[in-house]
Amino acid sequence: MAEYRTNHMKQIAGILCACVLLFLNACIENDIPYPRIKAEILSIEADGQLEVPDIDKQNRTVLFTMDEEVDMENIVIRHIEITEDAVISPDLDSLSVIDLSSPKEYILSIYQDYKWIISGEQLIDRYFKVEGQVGAEVIDVKNKVAIAYVEEGTDLSAITIQSLKLGPASASVIPKVETITDFTEIGGVTIVVMYRNIREVWTLFVAEGELLTHAVDEWETVAWLHGTGRASGNNGFEYREQSSNTWIKIDPTQTQSEGGVFKYRLSGLKEQSTYVSRAYSDEDYSDEVTFTTGVTQQLPNSSFENWHKPDKPWLIYAEGENMFWDSGNQGATTLSTNGSVTTPVTSPVHEGRYSAQLASDYKGASSLGRFAAGNLFTGEYIETKGLSGALLDFGRPFTKHPTKLRGWYKYQPGIINYTDATLTAEFIAEGAVMGNTDKAHIWVALRDADAPIRLDNTDRPGGLYDYRKDPYLIAYGELIQHEATTGSGLVSFEIEIEYYATDRVPTYIAIVCSASKYGDFFTGSTDSILWLDDFELVYD
Repeated sequence: MAEYRTNHMKQIAGILCACVLLFLNACIENDIPYPRIKAEILSIEADGQLEVPDIDKQNRTVLFTMDEEVDMENIVIRHIEITEDAVISPDLDSLSVIDLSSPKEYILSIYQDYKWIISGEQLIDRYFKVEGQVGAEVIDVKNKVAIAYVEEGTDLSAITIQSLKLGPASASVIPKVETITDFTEIGGVTIVVMYRNIREVWTLFVAEGELLTHAVDEWETVAWLHGTGRASGNNGFEYREQSSNTWIKIDPTQTQSEGGVFKYRLSGLKEQSTYVSRAYSDEDYSDEVTFTTGVTQQLPNSSFENWHKPDKPWLIYAEGENMFWDSGNQGATTLSTNGSVTTPVTSPVHEGRYSAQLASDYKGASSLGRFAAGNLFTGEYIETKGLSGALLDFGRPFTKHPTKLRGWYKYQPGIINYTDATLTAEFIAEGAVMGNTDKAHIWVALRDADAPIRLDNTDRPGGLYDYRKDPYLIAYGELIQHEATTGSGLVSFEIEIEYYATDRVPTYIAIVCSASKYGDFFTGSTDSILWLDDFELVYD
């Protein structure tokens, strides 16, 4: 019996030993993961590109914008840089020839595979203009249709085409343009546009259109007047206050005009006032349009007078007030008890008691720390995510149309003494490298999204918002300060806000300020300081 117990115990011990070995083996396999290095296309260039290709690392895409004369089936790559030690398949290097007539898939491998898509678009200037045209032509590239409009009563059997271009400048048209005059057929006129080995069949229409149209985009003290009329006519606008019978004629030389389409930016209007405008083309007038201007609005605490410090970070609003401005202080103070990088100071100031001091610094101890740019923005710092991540909201609700951001500032740039491996090739090319002078950055964006800009840089720190890719963007402006400002006090600045659409109403305004432009990449100088005071939105 004792022998049985001894053998039984040996069996159990053997089983336990095997289990321990299996457990340890599993631990060894699971506790040593592959290095977390993403294989990425860092930079790329090709013959015939019109601008730097758009590299989207989040979606792993590259988009080339090519000249209209480029053969899209034979694109010569002049330069490509990918993550060190990564391999790309199919092979792609300098002097490689690729076909971008359709998107191409590449696999970048380093520990694991990453699928990238490279595609190209060709910008071709197309137009179709006829004698006696009114308004703008319509060019439908997808369906290969072009439509020009003429006045009611025009003889459609005797149309003279003044200019036609539906392909590259080198393209040929069959039949010849000068032989095409009759547009009475319901199905239009079919032509063939040929260039290189491409053959496109287009249909041309000439139709009677409304001679004069007029529309208004009204803002707070500005209105955009839009009109269409005769392409060769004397076109312009008149306006008056609703309470007045006297029309004011706008100088036609100040009107922006292209063919039969014209517009004018009417400024200096009174807030909450009603006006009437009309367009004219030669002796003809459009229907009158009545519009009412809005009310201007400034931003809360835009002089940065209100602060409080309930715990470690400084907050840019008084106790009991609603937050409008925030900073990265919450993240910086997780690494240092005295970690606020944005603080109130009594000197230098423009007016009032305080200005905001944005002082870049290194927070934390040794390799556990991080470079933190002095920063300030409309929105909210949501939470810190580890040592290299944060969740941020850029933007506050706002429905006005300011044309400028004015304010007072002082900048003291330092020499860049911290960089990070996440820094993109684009910014390195701009000079964001050790030993170069730091830069300050202030930008403003007006958007019509239903939420602020949500940024989570845990996996892809820095460079997260690119206004050029924002489908909700209405207007944008920025100031990049390369040098120290003069004198010991604050100096004024003014940022022009460029509108990409005048008929859209903003829902959010984002203003972001940083003492170190590349701070999102943990890159900058611990000697860089930006002081800000008395921000003002201008509506002229």
